Amino acid sequence: MPRNSKVMSRYPLLAGIDIGTTNIKALVFNTAGRVQASASVPTPTHYPRPGWAYHTPDELWTCTLTVLRDAVSQLDAADTVSSIAVSSMAESGVPLDAGDRPTANVIAWFDGRTSSQAAWLSKTVGEERIYAITGLSLKPIFGLCKVLWLKENNPQAYARTVSWLNVADYIGFRLCGQKATDHSLASRMLAFDLHRRDWHSGLLDEAGVSPGLFAPALPSGTLLGRILPDVARASGLPSRVRVA
Repeated sequence: MPRNSKVMSRYPLLAGIDIGTTNIKALVFNTAGRVQASASVPTPTHYPRPGWAYHTPDELWTCTLTVLRDAVSQLDAADTVSSIAVSSMAESGVPLDAGDRPTANVIAWFDGRTSSQAAWLSKTVGEERIYAITGLSLKPIFGLCKVLWLKENNPQAYARTVSWLNVADYIGFRLCGQKATDHSLASRMLAFDLHRRDWHSGLLDEAGVSPGLFAPALPSGTLLGRILPDVARASGLPSRVRVA
């Protein structure tokens, strides 16, 4: 879409953000599902050593605001945007302290540093038990392995950590101030009970991780709240936009 074009719409518009492995994207749709505006930037990823990769929370948020502003600027009337939803890569999370500040960087989902944590879970909890609860075969990429890596390798950061948000959850939190995850992202943590659709406290206790670390798991599309005033100003979105 040409950057100097303006899209006119008389109908409510829906915005979506995707924090992907390769790109961070913003799309604006009409209620018929037709794209009205779009923007994309490369996802900042750092490779400190072979097999390791991470993202910084601040860079992810800055890129999110950039693509939102770019997409909104293509609209003739930004006040027609009524709602926004966020999706992201799975198996990656942002640890936050009591002041909601990141305590560490985001270990990329494809990072290979967590093999020993997966092996420890295999011995401590058992692969059959994990599968029966979560529906997942134990692999190092899953979120719980990353939590355990932080606990073992950066105990000072882990001691300050009071919540762990998946990447989409973190962006949603920055948008509206509410912490929540959806069942899909929660299921990639290796600690989500698929039968009860909630965190499995027994499995987490065996792993030595507090269930209180994780946000409430809600159905996708659940209304979380309205966009924060400072985010509305920074993005060009109207302050009445709802976040799901």
